This record gives sequence, C-alpha cells and structure tokens, in this order.
Amino acid sequence: MEQDNKALEFPFFPNNPNSSMFFPLEIAMANGDKVMVKYIFYMNGGMDVAGCLKKDGPVYSVPVYLEERETGCLHHTMSDEQIQHLSANDPWAFTINKVLNNMHLLHLKAEVMRLQKTLTLHTTLNTQYQEYAKQMTQLSSRMFQVEQELTNIRKQLELGDTYQTIAERCHICMKTTKARHVGDATHGPNNHQSVGMVQQVPPSQHRTS
Repeated sequence: MEQDNKALEFPFFPNNPNSSMFFPLEIAMANGDKVMVKYIFYMNGGMDVAGCLKKDGPVYSVPVYLEERETGCLHHTMSDEQIQHLSANDPWAFTINKVLNNMHLLHLKAEVMRLQKTLTLHTTLNTQYQEYAKQMTQLSSRMFQVEQELTNIRKQLELGDTYQTIAERCHICMKTTKARHVGDATHGPNNHQSVGMVQQVPPSQHRTS
C-alpha cells in the first residue's frame, strides 16, 4: 500500500490497531485474501460505513468482515474527567460537536447526545440530593434537641409524681360529679313543683256573692 502524502481530513480517519477508534475490519480481495482496512470512510446521506485501503483511494463496496480484537487492542476506559469533557456545559462542547458533525458518525453523535442529556439530569438530581441532605442534617439536629427536651421534661414529671397526682385528682372529681348527678335526680325541679302545688282558678270563673 502506498504511503500517504497528505494530512488526514474528515470524513477519513486512520484505522490503527493501537488507536482507541480502531475498527477491526477486513476487505476481501479479488484473489480471495483479506486485507486489514487502513482507513475508514463514512459516506454522507446516512449510508453505512465502508472501508478503503488508502486515503482518497477507491471505496470498496464488497462485504466487510469483522475480526476479533487482540488483547492489546481492547477499548480504553474513560475517566470521570473525560466523561465531563463530553458534557454539554464543558468548554470543549462546541469543538466536540463540530468534530462529530464532520465525522458523520451518527451513532457516535447519538451516544454523545445521550450522555449529555444523562449528565444534565445527573447534575440536577445531585443538586436536589445535596439540598435534601442538608435539610435532613438540619432536621436530624433539631429532632435530637427536641427529644432531649422531652427526656428532661419527662424526668421532671416523674420526680414530681405528676401523673399519679393528676390521676388521683381525676378519680376524686369523677366520684364527686357522679354523686351530684344522683342527688339532682332524687330532688329535681319536677319533684319540688309537685309538692304543695295549689290549683289556681282563673278570675273569670270566680262567683260574685
């Protein structure tokens, strides 16, 4: 394969096994051999990815075969800082979106947009969680103070035998009230009216002598 004489430009990018963007694709040649794709070229108009052996060379429309990656070509893990670089609020967001548009990687762009949406939701929920955690801390402190106050009041009531004193007073009050109701029933107003009652004759019924 010939050496490149120009710098790479989108939509081409090198298919290097040592790169984090390595796609293990092989193209079947006319003689039956399979050659590792040197560059990946993305077509416009939402077409599928196709491979080529050389930048600006002919694009092969023949079937492309997948090959298992070697152990040394495994994907690279992403740090939390790298994840934040892909967020919508990162200073590099404009440049990253521009690169994604030029690469025509629709599936990759969709994943980045999904990540940005999820990061925004995560930030919102984390802010709410921090506010609730602060409120819970304040409420827990206040609840502890109230419980301590209740404990002190309870001790004072126990030392003064307050509940027993109130219970005895209530018992005496109930007995007095019950006896009063019984007396009212025996010597009520109706009984007093029935004793010594004189029938009065209306003046119109008196006879003159």
